[in-house]
Amino acid sequence: MRKRDRVLEESIEKTNNHKIDLLHTQVLEIKNSAHIIHEEVKGSNTFLNTLSGSFDKGKQSMTSVYERFEGMLQQKNNRLSIYIGGILTILFIIVWKFMLG
Repeated sequence: MRKRDRVLEESIEKTNNHKIDLLHTQVLEIKNSAHIIHEEVKGSNTFLNTLSGSFDKGKQSMTSVYERFEGMLQQKNNRLSIYIGGILTILFIIVWKFMLG
């Protein structure tokens, strides 16, 4: 081989090695980003599962309160108490709004 060919071959090999190093760096960055995304998704899924359980408990509580309230409405003696409680609640909200300004 001639000297010029060897110099050209070394130059090409040096350029290839440099490009391989750049590619390796980019692959590592992508891997790290994928790992970060994976951890974020895992945390979000855990949060959503917890939130879903909380909503289920809240739904059960609301159903229980609704059933009790419905039972109270069926009894005529409790209707007056419910009306008075509702009026007091509305008055409380009005006073509260005026206090906040």
